[in-house]
Amino acid sequence: MTHVTITNVEESPFSKYAAALLPFAIIVIGGLQTVLDNPGNWSVIVAFALLVAGNVGAYGLKLLPTAWQGGLKTGVQIVTVLLTALVPFILPGGFDPQANTTMIVVAVLNAFATEFGVRIRTGS
Repeated sequence: MTHVTITNVEESPFSKYAAALLPFAIIVIGGLQTVLDNPGNWSVIVAFALLVAGNVGAYGLKLLPTAWQGGLKTGVQIVTVLLTALVPFILPGGFDPQANTTMIVVAVLNAFATEFGVRIRTGS
């Protein structure tokens, strides 16, 4: 089987912005709905703010010229997952099993979506 490499091809708008669009869609669909279903739950509100901050941070970072090009972008999202998991144990009010678990799952999906978006963009 022959492998053909095409160079000097313009990036499609989807591949160019996939690293930002996929995670954004996940936090809008999963995270925002969880916040709206749990008004006044500060651990959910802070977790959502962390997800938004993680996406803004990942969007603003450049791809690395190393083997793992999405290291910084996905790394920010992994830190966001850890912080999202810690939030209910730091803030008063405690752990709400349904809401906080949903936010953690959204954060994990967000990290996977970020890495997937990077791979779409880099073609790897």
